[in-house]
Amino acid sequence: MSGGTATAVIGYAKGLDTQEHFLLANARRAHGGMIKIPQGIFSAIRELPTGHVEATMAVVKAAKEFSPDLIHAHSSFGGAYARLATLVPGMPKVPIVYTPHGLSFSRGDISTWKKLVFKGMETLLAPLTDVFAGCSTNESTQLKALWPWGKHVCVPNAIPDEKKVSLKQWESPSQRKIAVLGRISPARNPELFASIAKLVQADPDLRDVTVAWIGDGPEELRSKLIEAGVQVTGWIDPAQVVEELGSLSVLVHTARWDGFPMAVLEARALGVPTIVSDIPALFECPRDARFASAEGAVSAIKKLLASPEAFDWSEVEGFYNQTTQIEKLKVAYGLHTTGDQQ
Repeated sequence: MSGGTATAVIGYAKGLDTQEHFLLANARRAHGGMIKIPQGIFSAIRELPTGHVEATMAVVKAAKEFSPDLIHAHSSFGGAYARLATLVPGMPKVPIVYTPHGLSFSRGDISTWKKLVFKGMETLLAPLTDVFAGCSTNESTQLKALWPWGKHVCVPNAIPDEKKVSLKQWESPSQRKIAVLGRISPARNPELFASIAKLVQADPDLRDVTVAWIGDGPEELRSKLIEAGVQVTGWIDPAQVVEELGSLSVLVHTARWDGFPMAVLEARALGVPTIVSDIPALFECPRDARFASAEGAVSAIKKLLASPEAFDWSEVEGFYNQTTQIEKLKVAYGLHTTGDQQ
């Protein structure tokens, strides 16, 4: 329960505030632990054990305790625990909705055989899933290819409207600055950003540009960024994150794989010029805003420094918003049957 997944889960609960929500979660792989959960969103919060067997049994226990109308499982581990729980004797019959937030077999930092293992596991668990609720068009496409016989509803990631209206709209800063926002991890491709930083610092037209990473991570990856001249902020509170985002000339989203990044949606909600890695998960982003190399990123950065409105994000913003998210979530939850499945 951290990062973009936590933002999405809290957004779902807030968006469907007429329903009662219970949370069973942990942050076993998150640097810095679980985020602070706002009060009043969940009727009860239980910690999910870190052991696989214990976590599966905790799902069974929670289902018996709360008698939910459905279980919405998030991430590959959460999806595995919830679906395996349906095989445990005595487990109440509860529909399972599954959102991976980035399928494990899409990871770019693992071997081919590991990808095949992860894909095989997802295929074995697929028949135990009542609704596949991918968080992006690409994730839904992957899930349909994996299990075309299931019910699929794309529930797009989104920044809550109440947060959007509270944000001060971006103005071009006097000090030029580019940054990545998020945890320093293999998924965020810090090596690529280090290469971008070196090219920026070597370019006579960009030597006044500050290069930063808003976030933190393992020392091994952190030190490589610092060696490349990147300023690493460390973990900061949400209010400071918004302030840091607003101070940027360009947000650079480097990624090897993704669901659909909250960092990009938050930057766009502020109006911050943004570029992203050219990966399947981000194919809906503007063509000129996508880069396939460090050189391509620097070229796009230069375009935005000269003309911040150069790239049109209206198509993305027209789908990845709270109105669409809640409409699709209601379809996934069976709260109404109108609206096309995607």
